[in-house]
Order: sequence, then C-alpha cells, then structure tokens
Amino acid sequence: MIISKQKRYLLNFIVSSTTFDGEKLIFNLKEPFNALLNSNKQSNWLPLPALLRQKYYRYVVEFSREIEIAKSYLQNPLGQVNGEALSS
Repeated sequence: MIISKQKRYLLNFIVSSTTFDGEKLIFNLKEPFNALLNSNKQSNWLPLPALLRQKYYRYVVEFSREIEIAKSYLQNPLGQVNGEALSS
C-alpha cells in the first residue's frame, strides 16, 4: 500500500495528464520534464542547460522544492512531512 502511494505521488509529480486510446496510454509530462524528453531529438545538448535556466527557471525552482518534498515523503513511509499528511 505504501509503495503504491509513493508510485502515485511520483507519477503525479512528473505526468500532467493521461488518456487511454484503445491499446495505448498517452501521457503529457509537466515542465521541465517534457523539455528533457524532447531534448533527445537534438544532436547538440549544449543549449539544454541554458534553456532550463532561462525559459524554464520557474519550473526548475518549483521542481527543486518538489524534490525536497519527495525525498521527505520517501524517507517517511507514513506519508507525513513536518507532521502533515501529504495529499495523494
């Protein structure tokens, strides 16, 4: 049960929406994950750090906060951070 809550939390953290089309699961990633996914279409990855720093700065800062929350969540299997239960 705890593992499934952790998996759900991590998926909600990365995925913005999902749909099921017959046999395929179609998903959209949140920023900046979609930029990272689309970066594999380029042969030159050098602009990626600049892109993340400039265009997606707000998302990177938010992501770093979410990483701290996720680390706390994974370290505490009861799903509480600072005495408060995390929403699922």
